[in-house]
Amino acid sequence: MHVHALPDIVPRILDAIELVAEAEKLDMKAVLLKCHHTHTANLTWLIERVRSSRTKVFGGLVLNTSCGGLNPAAVEVAIKLGAKIIWMPTVSAAYHVGSFGGDPSTGIRVVDTRGKIVPDVNSIVEKIAEANIILATGHISPEETVALVERAKDQGVEKVVVSHAEQIVKIPIDVQKDLANEGAYIEHCWFSTTPNAGKFQVDSNEIYRQIVEVGPKSCVLTSDGGQKGIPMPAEGFKIFIKTMLDYGLTQEEIDIMTKKNPTRLLGL
Repeated sequence: MHVHALPDIVPRILDAIELVAEAEKLDMKAVLLKCHHTHTANLTWLIERVRSSRTKVFGGLVLNTSCGGLNPAAVEVAIKLGAKIIWMPTVSAAYHVGSFGGDPSTGIRVVDTRGKIVPDVNSIVEKIAEANIILATGHISPEETVALVERAKDQGVEKVVVSHAEQIVKIPIDVQKDLANEGAYIEHCWFSTTPNAGKFQVDSNEIYRQIVEVGPKSCVLTSDGGQKGIPMPAEGFKIFIKTMLDYGLTQEEIDIMTKKNPTRLLGL
C-alpha cells in the first residue's frame, strides 16, 4: 500500500517492473506505487501492458510542489489515468519542511490561518469522493490531519488513510483513536523502524503499542520500502510482520491489516 521504486529522482533499490516481479513471486495480490515527485498512475498502465502478472499494480498522485501542489486539475487527470489514491503534500508540506529544519512558510498547508480548509483542497476532496478512491493525509500536521479527515467525511469520502501516524507526523494516540472512530485507517510503515529513518526512527514496539491501542481493524501495515541501504521491500515487509507476531499480534490481526483493509481500500 506504500512502496517506492524507479523511475524516481531519489535513489531506489529496484525499478517498478522488478518490484512487481518480486511481489508476484510471493503471490501478493497487489502493490501500490508511490513517488513524492511525480504521479504513478500512468506507470502502472504501462507495466501491465508490458508484463502479464497476477499481481495488480496501482498508482496515485502526491500533491507536492513538483506535482503542482494543491491542484484540482492535476487530481482530475490522475483520476482519469486510474489513480487509486491521492496523497496530500509530503516533502512539500509545511509541517514536513519545518520538521526537517526548513522554513515552514515555504511549505504547503491545507488549512488557512483560521484553521479552515483552503478552497482548492475542498475541490480536491470532492473529486476524490466522486471517484471513490483513497485520500491519504501525507505529511501535514496532526491539526491539519484532523481538519482534513473531518472535511473528507463531510463530503462523502469513504476511504481515508492517515499517513505515517508513528513517524514524521507523530499523531498522538488519542487523536489516532478519534480518527479511527471516524472511519479512517491508521498507516504504520516498516521503514519507520529502520536506521534510514534517521532522527524519526521509531522502535517497532511503539508501533505495536499503537496498533493495540487503536485496534487492528483500523490499521494498515505497509513497507514504505525501496530505499537503498535497507532490505528489499518484500523482505522488509516480512520482517515487519514477523516482528508484530513476535510481540503478540495474531495472524488474523495481521491479515486484517495487510489483506482485508487494503483489499477494501483498493476496491479489489
